[in-house]
Amino acid sequence: MDFCNAARSRKLHRWTIVILLISLALGLNQLASRIDLNFDLTKEGRYTLSQETLAWLAKLEKPVDIIITIRESNNQPKIIQRLLLDLDLLLDAFERAPSSFPIHIHRVDVNARKAQKTLIEKYNLAEPNLILVAAQGDVDVEKAILFRFEDQPATDTSDPKEAFRSRDSKARDAVFDSGLYDEWVDNNRNVPEPTKFRGEEVILRSLLGVTRVRRGPNVVYFTRGHGESSPSDANRDHGFSEMQKFLESRNLEVNALAPDPNNRIPEDAALVVVSSPQVPFRAQEVARLRTFLSERQGSLMLLLDPIANLSLDSPPAFGFRPLLKEWGLRCHDMLVHDPDLSKFDVFSGDYSLRTYSRDEGHPVVKPLIRHGLPIYAGKCRPVERENAPPEQIDATELIYSSRTSWGISDWRSQQPPDIRNDLLDITGPVPVASLSEKKLRPRHEVKIKGGKVAVVGSSQIFANRILRSNAGNRTLLRNLVHWFLDESEMLDIPPKEIINYSIKINEQQFRELLYSTAYVPSIVGLLGLFVYWLRKDILVS
Repeated sequence: MDFCNAARSRKLHRWTIVILLISLALGLNQLASRIDLNFDLTKEGRYTLSQETLAWLAKLEKPVDIIITIRESNNQPKIIQRLLLDLDLLLDAFERAPSSFPIHIHRVDVNARKAQKTLIEKYNLAEPNLILVAAQGDVDVEKAILFRFEDQPATDTSDPKEAFRSRDSKARDAVFDSGLYDEWVDNNRNVPEPTKFRGEEVILRSLLGVTRVRRGPNVVYFTRGHGESSPSDANRDHGFSEMQKFLESRNLEVNALAPDPNNRIPEDAALVVVSSPQVPFRAQEVARLRTFLSERQGSLMLLLDPIANLSLDSPPAFGFRPLLKEWGLRCHDMLVHDPDLSKFDVFSGDYSLRTYSRDEGHPVVKPLIRHGLPIYAGKCRPVERENAPPEQIDATELIYSSRTSWGISDWRSQQPPDIRNDLLDITGPVPVASLSEKKLRPRHEVKIKGGKVAVVGSSQIFANRILRSNAGNRTLLRNLVHWFLDESEMLDIPPKEIINYSIKINEQQFRELLYSTAYVPSIVGLLGLFVYWLRKDILVS
């Protein structure tokens, strides 16, 4: 009888210990969930925000929501999975950081609208695979798109006009376009991989962009009335809807500029774009743009194609020749010809531009030089720097055709094969994109912004099809917009180094590793069963 009581007491004792241990674990878990502490144990502080970022966060002017509509799944492309992993701890650091207004991180499934109906309706969320920074403005919602990936299947291999691009390749291009990573290098499979993460700078730039009260111009105007391509046109080859989408993702509005030379360009104009005109501009219209540049320090982008059906008495460069001369630039009514077929894309026939500034490189094209990215274009006209630009004008040639090319002067009347005229033609490499900036003397050590002009000798560089499919063209557009808006010097936050770990083993080595790691737990388990059997046998005897 005493033995039975002792056995029941031992059993009760065991269950009491189990219940106490479970209670202790639950209590510790509840206590830990209430303690909001983070420690970055990495040597270089990889997951800690810089002091500059913390200083800017203290100046936020309104609450911010960072919204992620990308579904976490093993079916996502590897580069997307990596992006989500790198952003996870960084976004957590932004949410926990001390700031003047709160920063909230939301992970939203746009297909489950009922679960987060308020947030989805507030920001009109309908697109998956998006990372968005948004804040409620005085009137409208301010948005900036950090990342967008149009998840589509691989290119149809039966389409002779399209080069094959896999789903992973498209995802990699989307990540590259976001600017979240830098210094891409080819791995052992010749696949580009990033070596530095710039997420902190890119996110902070977007936070400041959507929270700051607009105190200056924020509208991009496209001229109308001269046969220009429209930013709302979704035509595959000639439309500019992709460019409009890009500008709007930078929190810029896009409007049309009426062709009335008697009216001033609106005060909210940050940039005026002339996109592939088919007829020349009148002198009064050019004068309106001249006033915008000189008196209001505005910005002008000219996308000028070589047009074959212009009359011989038409003013050169669509009437912009005198204006461009004032800015140290010269746009020739020539056609860039290249007999080297290797410079053309096999599938689309687009011309590949791979030669950049002869000097150390303008900031607009430095990333293109560093990553070896080509610019694809259609027919091109030369745009070069004047030999003696006016005082205070800093003109730079950005992109060139190949050495085998030349600019044909009398191209409208020539029949193939084209013959070089050494007296009138321009020998290659021929500049096809240049820009100019007026450098005003600072007053009282305060930098004064001057006007800016960029001329591109092929509008196809920013047309829908090429812009959608080529990372180099998108990088050029992004850097030009940053240059026009003086955003290149806003932040100086160093990127974080990415450390990659990899183990290379064959199938036999993997099996040996698997078996060797299974030995120890198997032996411990067998020993436990043996001890249990011995104790049970002793108790029974």
